Amino acid sequence: MSNHTPGNWQLGKTGGTVVTDVIPDNALTHTGHADKEYYGGYLIAESVLSMDDAKLIAAAPTMKKQLEQFAMLNENHPDFRAIAGLIISARQILTQLD
Repeated sequence: MSNHTPGNWQLGKTGGTVVTDVIPDNALTHTGHADKEYYGGYLIAESVLSMDDAKLIAAAPTMKKQLEQFAMLNENHPDFRAIAGLIISARQILTQLD
């Protein structure tokens, strides 16, 4: 799986931004990406026109994690409790996107 910027992705303080609470390993110096005071975290994305798009970007790591867990389930080892938990998590993610 690909390595993305770690941490809890969320909407930033300024319009159209998505930030994380963990400084990225590949953080660019002297670019403003680490201006936590201004953005409300370490910058992932800015100038996102639609708030719905920004919410979707912020939810991407959580959705990726849930998909990875779901993909590990198979017909040889059905775990209905795990499936139910994933369904609940999916509903919570979708609620955050509304």
